[in-house]
Amino acid sequence: MLVHNARKVLKEKTSAPKKAKKKKVLIAYYSRSGTTEKVAKRMQKLTGATLFRIQTKKKYPSNYDKLVKTGEKEQERQARPALKKKVKSMSSYDTVILGFPIWWDDAPMAVYTFLESHNLSGKTVLPFCTSGGSDISASVKHIRRVCKKSTVKKGLTANDVSNKKISSWLKKNRVSVKEQISVQLQI
Repeated sequence: MLVHNARKVLKEKTSAPKKAKKKKVLIAYYSRSGTTEKVAKRMQKLTGATLFRIQTKKKYPSNYDKLVKTGEKEQERQARPALKKKVKSMSSYDTVILGFPIWWDDAPMAVYTFLESHNLSGKTVLPFCTSGGSDISASVKHIRRVCKKSTVKKGLTANDVSNKKISSWLKKNRVSVKEQISVQLQI
């Protein structure tokens, strides 16, 4: 009887459920003015995810009017500007949070270069944008066309949003968020 009970206990210990593997998250973002970068860095602090900046090999003009013309031409031609670097181990990520500014109701063409130059099959893509007026809906439709073998979720227009709203969006999309502890000292 003692041997039988010992086997039963050993079997229970070895067949105990394993902890679910924590999803590995990448935050890839394109930012020209720094606005999208600020949001990406806030998300990184909330999640502990890896941060990757999407950068083109050729710099865009610093003059706003010239930048507008350049971006508009790229979009008309559906150009794919060359990028400085790729993510080295994209296969190790389960979720890609993708940030960008809205240019003419869409993501900048460099974002599509990024998407097309990485295998995102089976991954969850969570788009977020910053914008002077447009929302993210048109971009999400275009991203879904490019990422046919990925699950592209509803995007977040992240203009002036609180960490609470960002956390809520991340949690809704099953991204782990570090608990933020607020401490108030009284002297």
